[in-house]
Amino acid sequence: MKNRLLIIFGVALLLLVIGLMIKDAVQKPGIDTNPYEYSLDNFTEIGISELCYSNTKTIEVPIETLRGIARDKQDRVYVCGKDKVLIFDPYLEKIEEFEISGEARNIHITEADLVLLGMYDHIEILDLKGKPAATWESYNERSVITSIASDDHYSYVADAGNKIDLQYEYNG
Repeated sequence: MKNRLLIIFGVALLLLVIGLMIKDAVQKPGIDTNPYEYSLDNFTEIGISELCYSNTKTIEVPIETLRGIARDKQDRVYVCGKDKVLIFDPYLEKIEEFEISGEARNIHITEADLVLLGMYDHIEILDLKGKPAATWESYNERSVITSIASDDHYSYVADAGNKIDLQYEYNG
């Protein structure tokens, strides 16, 4: 009796599996749909209730390609991009602007009031008035500088081209 029940149960289970396989084989997925399509259409509109902040002020930044933003210890805001660096006071009024050679991709202000600009493959160091102080050459020809941070003694540079983080003393 037990064996007979097990055989009936096994045959029923086998028929169920075969039925599901036939259903999958016969059922054609929609040709026009791609289940793996990458789309951000659902995220283009954001409701006000979903925001965790409110805009206090919008500033116009006259830089062709805006790339980086940083803040110094006096809460001044520095923005960089193609061929220039702009400095805004804590109330976001422009107080200074200086030209640079090339496109700065990121910016960092050290505790020693040095402006570190991450160019494509090297670091340029300026004082707060835009006067060049030094240049740290690239690690190698594959270097792509993506981020800069610092503490009292060292600067840390993320190099995406070589997939490494570099630690520099302030003399380079």
